[in-house]
Amino acid sequence: MYEDGNRFRNHVDLKRYGINPTAAWLVGPETRIDVSYEHFHDRRTADRGVPADGDEPLRGLTRTFFGDPNISFAKADVDLATIAVEHEFGSGLTLRNRTMFGNYGKFYQNVYGSAFNAATGLVSLSGYNNRNDRTNLFSQTDLVWKTRLAGIDQTLLFGFEVGREKSRSKHLTAILLSGNSTPISDPTVDVDAIFAPAPNDADNRVKAAVAAVYAQDQLRPVDWLEVVAGLRFDSLKIDVDDLRAIGGGQFERRDNLLSPRLGLILKPGQNLSFYASYSRSYLPQSGDQFSSLTDVTDGLKPERFDNYEVGAKWEILDGLLATAAVYRLDRTNTRAADPNDPTHTVLTGAQRSRGLELGLERSVTSRWLISGGYAFQDAKITTTTAAAPAGRKVPLVPRHSFSLWNRYDLAGGIGVGFGVIARSKSYASISNAVKLPGYTRVDAAVFYKLPHGMEAQVNFENLLGAHYFPTASNDNNIAPGAPRSIKATVGYGF
Repeated sequence: MYEDGNRFRNHVDLKRYGINPTAAWLVGPETRIDVSYEHFHDRRTADRGVPADGDEPLRGLTRTFFGDPNISFAKADVDLATIAVEHEFGSGLTLRNRTMFGNYGKFYQNVYGSAFNAATGLVSLSGYNNRNDRTNLFSQTDLVWKTRLAGIDQTLLFGFEVGREKSRSKHLTAILLSGNSTPISDPTVDVDAIFAPAPNDADNRVKAAVAAVYAQDQLRPVDWLEVVAGLRFDSLKIDVDDLRAIGGGQFERRDNLLSPRLGLILKPGQNLSFYASYSRSYLPQSGDQFSSLTDVTDGLKPERFDNYEVGAKWEILDGLLATAAVYRLDRTNTRAADPNDPTHTVLTGAQRSRGLELGLERSVTSRWLISGGYAFQDAKITTTTAAAPAGRKVPLVPRHSFSLWNRYDLAGGIGVGFGVIARSKSYASISNAVKLPGYTRVDAAVFYKLPHGMEAQVNFENLLGAHYFPTASNDNNIAPGAPRSIKATVGYGF
């Protein structure tokens, strides 16, 4: 694959390419071996969006780049080698192994707009760069047995996973020799910058090793009932060698984590089914990159996720399908980016997310299909800390979301589509100081079936030119949504 393109944002472009040859061998009728290698290169402009103007995103500058685009870029070079082996012993017993070795070279650098002062008309500038080189080696082995025990159809899974990761990371802060601010009338700048270590900048080596065993049973005691029960045990060890002159040191921790899973599916009729599920997972306090371990966090319990969900699927009439789900996600000892300094992490205690999702799909006629969905979400901080008092909303979670899509197939292999996406307001960070306004976007599409298995499609997004902000990194790095856009694709299936 190869891609070379520009975005609607000025000075923002990307170039990436990759190759992934794969070969498979059948070593007799019961054994298959797959081998693949992937090389991928990605380089793009690092675009941090627009800052806030008071308690809302700065408007009217959807296409304007804030900062210096010439030295703001992200690049990655990835090499992955994978081997997968599968052997069937017969009687429903299958053994699978997948082993992957990966080498990753990543670099990120930017000079961006970090704040806007409406009284002075000045945009503050900040910058940093970060390099992370990483190697991974992971191997997972599964033994799957589809059988009938004690008169019950079952699919048993036993497995183990081992892996090791090594990384080297270094963070430098930009010293802007040409000044730390620019007028709002000219926020795209050409700065003279030096990147040097600051007292809190990361400079570390990280080693992580994991060994896990797990088991799962999927039972079908009767046609109308299915039960899935599983348990996984992880032993995770992390060593961080902090090379900073100030605040440095060697830190390590080991977490022994037990993660249960339980699910039920009840089918009282051919057109109706109910389900319920519970699962638990963890994230160590070293962060998702395993590098933010300190003399404080190495003694903290891992962040824990408990997810509960119940739902139903009901074919009310022939061609009319309804779905519903209610869920709750509890996160304890959570962490988030500091709204005043996105390069650092703060504890936010505990969060609870509750929601309701409804879906409806209807074949009005053999040519006309309608599908719609609504989601209600309430996500908030439930335990007060210095960073986030109880009652604050979790960022980037709108309370209401709605979508509706129509597709109508005309004669001659032509189809047309029309839809609406709507979101209520959300917040840019846990500070809740800046809100992302709600928005409604109107989309359309045209489909055309070509001869010999080919199909063409043209999508028209944001037909009415809505000015909206779908996401943000923090209070002053807010991403504008794309204006009117057209996307054409041609596909061939064989």
